[in-house]
This record gives sequence, structure tokens and C-alpha cells, in this order.
Amino acid sequence: MKHVSALAFVLALGVGTSWAAEPAAPAKEMPKKEAKAAKAAAAKFAGTAESVDAAAGKLTVKDKAGKAMTFTLGADAKVMKGGKKAALADIMAGDSLAVTYEGMADAPVIKSVKVMKGAKAKAGKK
Repeated sequence: MKHVSALAFVLALGVGTSWAAEPAAPAKEMPKKEAKAAKAAAAKFAGTAESVDAAAGKLTVKDKAGKAMTFTLGADAKVMKGGKKAALADIMAGDSLAVTYEGMADAPVIKSVKVMKGAKAKAGKK
């Protein structure tokens, strides 16, 4: 009887360790709800382009209240001007912009920036 109990214990121990050694299941894609929440984490900022440093990938925008933010262009950022894809260098000081960004206010990263229609013409008129 002792041998049967010992054999059952050894078998149970062997099955338990082989079950624990199974590889983990591959990671699943992010559920749609979580993907929407991550997308919603992006913030928006609208204002006038104060300065553009295309070489450094920096853009400073000032809103109507006078608050200025300096953004870094993200690797996958989209720049739109006149309804077409553009580069950061195509943005001029005085252009009216709508910026979507991620990150903290002290290091915001641009996800997209859109030059608003007629912004340059309005800025120059008196």
C-alpha cells in the first residue's frame, strides 16, 4: 500500500510540473475598447504657429489665450496643408494650426497637425 501511495504521489508531481512548464499563450491583439481608449488619450491644441524648426522636428504654437507649447514631431505624425500631405517645413509662422498630440505638456509629441484653410491670408489682413 505504501508503494501505491508513493507511486501516485510521484505521478501527480510529474503531471503538475509538466503542466506548469507549458509555454504561455501568444499575446492577443488589443481589444477594440482598449484601442479606442488609447486613441482617446491624445489631446488637442489649436493656435498660431510661432516658430518651426524642421531640422530638429520642433513646432511652437501659441493659442488665443497666449499659452505657447513646443511640440516634437512624432515618427508617425501626419502633417496636412491644403488637404494634402505636407512636411513640417511647409508650415510657416502665422499659420493657424490644429495639433493632436500625446504625452505630457512638458514633452508633447505630435500625432497630427493640420494647417487651417485661409489662416495665412486672414493673419495678414487688417
